[in-house]
Amino acid sequence: MHALPLAADPGPDRSLIRPCSQRLRGGLPGRATRVTALVCVIVLLSAFDLLLTLTYAAGGGFAEANPVARVMLREGTPASLAIWKTCTVLPCVLTLLLGRAHRSAEVGAWAGVVVLGCLAVHWTRYIEQKATIADLVGPYDYREVFATDPDWVELRAAPKQPAWLTHALP
Repeated sequence: MHALPLAADPGPDRSLIRPCSQRLRGGLPGRATRVTALVCVIVLLSAFDLLLTLTYAAGGGFAEANPVARVMLREGTPASLAIWKTCTVLPCVLTLLLGRAHRSAEVGAWAGVVVLGCLAVHWTRYIEQKATIADLVGPYDYREVFATDPDWVELRAAPKQPAWLTHALP
């Protein structure tokens, strides 16, 4: 008895499987992998910046160049600065991850790493200069010198209430 021919079994969907040569392209990981790795570096460098900002603001103060962070340090709390930093980094990171297969996401991720890398170098130089000054003149209270600097910020033990809240209360 002859069986009727059935439709050929197409087998597993191989459109999702790319040859190794297409995946590795000369030994380099694919774009999505590179963007994901760059995003991890962005998150680590952002956390490094936040940690040093809070450390130096609590350790006698420093001149903060970022005007938004300056206001957050003067008027808010360390937690409010961390929340603000998270709320600015998270959408950028998510956007890069969602578009990780596209060239523009890779360019954006590289740009973020370069900018935050430069910031990390700046922090390193600042730390070295502060240590050099401490070695030359001993313990030094920077508040006396920079009291009139509008960029100077310092975390106090009990953060003051934000000005907008003070005016709103009777």
